[in-house]
Amino acid sequence: MSRCVFNEATDEEMQQLQQLLNDDPGLQQQYDLISQVFKNASAPNLPDPYNYELQALSLLDKAEKMEALAGPETVIRPIKK
Repeated sequence: MSRCVFNEATDEEMQQLQQLLNDDPGLQQQYDLISQVFKNASAPNLPDPYNYELQALSLLDKAEKMEALAGPETVIRPIKK
């Protein structure tokens, strides 16, 4: 995921990730969260622009906890942009 977010992935890696994201809405949501954090990493409203990695990990942790609480029958939908 990080290689794709930073535009360091090969075309093949990007296609593989896209297929995984298409198959798993929860993973798509996590990817959207990570992308958003990295995209906003240099935004002036963030207290520490170099802390984006910790923020991304925190968001992923929260997403995993929410998914565990929701149960397997709940469909997690991607965040609308």
